[in-house]
Amino acid sequence: MQMYKRRQISSPIYLNTITYIFVSIAFILLTPKVNGQNNFDHHSDSIAIITTSSNQEVRGILIKENKQIITIETANEERTFNKNEVRHIRYITRNEIFNSKEFENPNPNYTRYCFMPSSFINKPAEFSTSSHYFVTANSKIGLHKNIEFSIGDFLLFNLYSSITFSKNITNHFLGRRSLTAAGSVMGNYLIDINNNNSNNINGWGGIGRITLGNEYRNSSLGFIGYNMNLFGGFFYGGYLGSQIKIKERFTIAGESVGLTFDNVQYLFLNSIILNWIRNSSEDWSVGVIYIGTNVQNGIININNNALVVPYVGYQRRF
Repeated sequence: MQMYKRRQISSPIYLNTITYIFVSIAFILLTPKVNGQNNFDHHSDSIAIITTSSNQEVRGILIKENKQIITIETANEERTFNKNEVRHIRYITRNEIFNSKEFENPNPNYTRYCFMPSSFINKPAEFSTSSHYFVTANSKIGLHKNIEFSIGDFLLFNLYSSITFSKNITNHFLGRRSLTAAGSVMGNYLIDINNNNSNNINGWGGIGRITLGNEYRNSSLGFIGYNMNLFGGFFYGGYLGSQIKIKERFTIAGESVGLTFDNVQYLFLNSIILNWIRNSSEDWSVGVIYIGTNVQNGIININNNALVVPYVGYQRRF
């Protein structure tokens, strides 16, 4: 009798427990979530970049968003946009801000400054051409992640070529900046169509450099050594180049080059240029070059002369 009563008492408790569990599950499944289908939470530390239907771009801290509207804070002012007036929305979180690049695309001229190269080279199978004053032409292609080959001409008949080896040393030098080193072996040859025995124009040499920075901003210290009869044999020197991307389409670059002949004679060149990206495949450069010279030999006689000339350059990528 007592056992029967225990079963009678325990059965309602068991049924009530089962009923409570089912009701709880149904309540959880059927109750709409605050940040579910109707609302989207990108956290208060997210930045929303809104492109409106009129192509206006507005950035601000995300305050509130649902299927109909999005509200952001810009300059201590809350602005609300209807979704049907918005063409595109991009979100940037706090971590993405710290890890993001300053610009979407690198400087297309990050492999050189004006005349002198940085330690960066063209990527494998990447092909590009450049010209100074439209009287030179230089084409280069990346053969390997560490090797680049180039060939060009000056006034068509003076050919020059180089092969470069580049190697990234570390990505964490002086904090977040990388350190890259490169060396180039090069030479030039004059095609003597008039048989004037102008072999004094021919030469060979090399450039070694080290670059601190990346494709958006970098500085290089380089050393030059070249042998050419035109300058009385072997000359040497160094250069310092630097560049920084200031806008998505604009980069400022500058370099200082000093060359020494016989420990006395010299050539000093300073340049500053502005590079403008015209489109995805070509860009133009304009600037000013200061040239100081004191070269005297049997071929060249320029004594303590200084020139300031404009600069025009062009580069195309394929």
